[in-house]
Amino acid sequence: SSDLAAKDQRLEARGGASARGVMEPVTRVNVDGVEGSSIPGGLHLAKYGGGDDYRQMDPLVSSWCSQVVPQQLSAFAAAEGTLEKVTPEGLKLLHGFSHAALLPSGKAPALRDLDFTPGVHLVVSRIPPQAQSPGPVPAFASLMLHGWLFHAFAASDRKAHQKFPLLSIHDPDNVVSAPAAALEAPAWLPTNGSFGWADQHVHRDEPVDLGGFLFAEVFFGSDMARVGVADPKRPASLWAVAVDSEESKGLVTFVVLLPEVDPDIVGEITDVELDALLRGAKTVAEVATALRKRYGACAEKTASSIDNLIGEGEESPE
Repeated sequence: SSDLAAKDQRLEARGGASARGVMEPVTRVNVDGVEGSSIPGGLHLAKYGGGDDYRQMDPLVSSWCSQVVPQQLSAFAAAEGTLEKVTPEGLKLLHGFSHAALLPSGKAPALRDLDFTPGVHLVVSRIPPQAQSPGPVPAFASLMLHGWLFHAFAASDRKAHQKFPLLSIHDPDNVVSAPAAALEAPAWLPTNGSFGWADQHVHRDEPVDLGGFLFAEVFFGSDMARVGVADPKRPASLWAVAVDSEESKGLVTFVVLLPEVDPDIVGEITDVELDALLRGAKTVAEVATALRKRYGACAEKTASSIDNLIGEGEESPE
């Protein structure tokens, strides 16, 4: 319609996505200062085993859906209610670092007071490779926010930076609660909509002179913000709401965790074709269609949630 086209033109003139669900790729972040080196911006999936054992997954989709206003989402409303109930005692933050996750007053910030620019983040990623040995721990990935939390680290003089972002999960699909033996462990995020926390940090080694070029390796941690997958043969999805009290900002992400590459999963397309379609997708509709072609009915709830990210074409308030 002419009204929709006019909204498209207004959004495009402002550098935003079109009202028809065009996505804007999230800029990657250079953390170590080395030319050509970067990690995903926003949220990404990884597993961390200590030291340099950091298995980062390169997202197949990592894009802003700036046509969607985070504050209008049901996940935002749910998170707003649970964030108000957060207390230092309830967090059980290790080492008594409650002030690092909350405000100096000991209270959580109001969600609506945070900066959620530029919009909703959509992430579609394979889960990291899992251990082959059977056991009580389900397939899992950690929600890593390093590119969002430490975007200025390379330009700083800091040797290390540690944050304790608050995270909550909403409307999970094919997501399992922490194993019974780990229910009290903060490594696993709660799946009931309440806020948990994660130790996420970066630190660099002493610089080494590489023929006139000083290089300091940067390490990432830690093994927290875990999300378990109930059935690792089909996609899982969830809304994640993250709070960085230190910088007064928030991040709302729709996260899709895809199974490891598996030729035994039958669909209209193969895993190779799916990955190519997702990497080349320009709109949320293309992402949803690709998931339906690969996984069929078991991806319908996830695909429908992505369909809703097309937005109503309304501009965010100035």
